[in-house]
Amino acid sequence: MSKDVKILVIVFGSLAGLVVLAFVGAVAFIAISVSHQVGASSAGSKAASAAKIAHFTLPPGYRYELAMDMAFVNTVVIARTGARQSFLIQLQGMAVPPTSASEDQLEKSMEQGFIGASCTSTGNATEETLKTASGKTVVLRKVSCSGGRAAGRVIEYGRIPSTYPIAMISAIGTQDTFDHAALREIVTSIR
Repeated sequence: MSKDVKILVIVFGSLAGLVVLAFVGAVAFIAISVSHQVGASSAGSKAASAAKIAHFTLPPGYRYELAMDMAFVNTVVIARTGARQSFLIQLQGMAVPPTSASEDQLEKSMEQGFIGASCTSTGNATEETLKTASGKTVVLRKVSCSGGRAAGRVIEYGRIPSTYPIAMISAIGTQDTFDHAALREIVTSIR
């Protein structure tokens, strides 16, 4: 790897770490405030933000809770309608220069930042491979947290096909509230 590529990887890795921490904070903010809306104000504008990341079908009983469009990052949070927000699904698209080294590093940084910021120790991770409606493969990784701020919670995440160079889906909930079927429905409906 050339010196320039290494520098690019380090810069994007650092930026990714900061971005991930900011979005983990946003998810925590949503979990604390039950009905407070931030970002896009109407259901239509939140749906439009989600469509910028990926075209998918929203599962029955779910709504767009939050949408944030920033310079090079777009985030949408999905929650159950009328329920306490103990289970959230987040989609995030990031516009980065299209080099495979920076994309791979950014994806690893996002994964490490999300899991590391939430769990101090985890159980065994499991993987499930799904096909989207457009025929693309998505690998979802599921981790049970046994310590840290997310103790007793389940986190599931994976990279999804998108118009963005990097797009991830993640979900967090307790063992009792985790809705794997809703997460699967979103992933398999991506077109």
